[in-house]
Amino acid sequence: MPVVLFVLVALGLLLLILIQDLKDRAVTWFLFPALALVCYFYSARLLSHAAVWQNWLLNIGFLACELAFISLYLMLKHRKLVWPMQGYMGWGDVCFWVAAAFLFPLPNFAVYFLVSLLFSLIIHLWLRHVSGFYAQKHTVPLAGFQALFLAGLFLVQIFVPALIFTDEFLVVGLFL
Repeated sequence: MPVVLFVLVALGLLLLILIQDLKDRAVTWFLFPALALVCYFYSARLLSHAAVWQNWLLNIGFLACELAFISLYLMLKHRKLVWPMQGYMGWGDVCFWVAAAFLFPLPNFAVYFLVSLLFSLIIHLWLRHVSGFYAQKHTVPLAGFQALFLAGLFLVQIFVPALIFTDEFLVVGLFL
C-alpha cells in the first residue's frame, strides 16, 4: 500500500477524532482500533513486525508509568485514592495514546507525548480566550488536540521525509 494512502486514511481518522472530541468531548470507540491498525501497518513498512510490537510494548510501559504518576499525584493532592478516569481524563485519551504508541520508538514517543500535551494546553487556553462556544465547555478535548498534532506530523512526514517515526529522527535531530 502506498505511503500516501496510509497517510490519507490516518489523516481522515485523526480529523474525525478531532471533530468528535471538540463537539461532544467523546469519540466513537471504533476510531481508535482503526487508527491503531493504520499506525501499526504504517510502522511495519519501515520496521519488522517484532520491532513494531517491541516499540509498542515499551510505549505502553511509559504510559503505565505516566498514569501511575498521575494517580499518585491525585492521591497526594486529595489525600485519598483517586482514579484518574473519574473526572480528570477520559478513556478516549488513553485509547488514543495506545493507538499512537505503534508509531514511535520510546524516545520519540516520550517527546511526542510531552510536546503534544504542551500543544494541547496552548490550543486549549487560546480557544478559551477567543471562542465563546469553546469557553462553555469545562474539559479539554485532549485526544482531539493530540490527534491534530499527530496529523501535523504526518503532513510533515509527507512533505519533508525526515523519518519522524523512527529512531534516526531524534538521534540526528539532537546532534545537528
